[in-house]
Amino acid sequence: MPITDEKKWYANYVEYHEKDAWVKRILNRLNLNSVGFFKVVNDDDKILDTGCGNGNTLEFIHENGKKILFGLDIEPYENPNDDIKLNVGSMLNMPYENNSFDVVYIHNAMHHLFNFEEYDLYVKEVRRVLKPKGYFFIIEPANNLFRKLLNIFVNLPLIKNIRMFKIYRESYEEERVEVELFYSLNLSSLLEKLDFKIEVNKYFIKTINIRSRKI
Repeated sequence: MPITDEKKWYANYVEYHEKDAWVKRILNRLNLNSVGFFKVVNDDDKILDTGCGNGNTLEFIHENGKKILFGLDIEPYENPNDDIKLNVGSMLNMPYENNSFDVVYIHNAMHHLFNFEEYDLYVKEVRRVLKPKGYFFIIEPANNLFRKLLNIFVNLPLIKNIRMFKIYRESYEEERVEVELFYSLNLSSLLEKLDFKIEVNKYFIKTINIRSRKI
């Protein structure tokens, strides 16, 4: 992606996710509840959010009682609070020891990887840093009916210039190639091949939500 396009995409991303943060908070709760996150994750579990951005999902998890929180992103961000430690690094070569975390979480970041080799390498890294029987949660774009209808809806003449839908549409167009490659990935097969047991696998609104466990 050219630098100018990358800057435009990032500006859209920030505007969509920060100015409409209330929407993201609602979706965070719904998505995490859909995979039973707060039912199976203990308050003292060590949690890693890969591709965490500014850590707003970790802040939400912290508000719900979780205290040992780490985030990893390729870009530097300030720690949101003393219980959340954000690190700079690649999801494909994580700066953590083997068997370090009880939980690894990814939300809307896996589809930004560039090819099937990187998908494979990422899941291998997750397995490496997870403790035995640790949980791996995935929330990523789904190629389902709701998503297809949403993409039609945001282009309707009376809708397309509403700020929230305009930003969604422009962000989707910027990352269309990445998303469509991700759609072609058989995520369940990849997880099972790398010795994860899938416990929850469902479409939820416009995402595919998975809870799996390291065997």
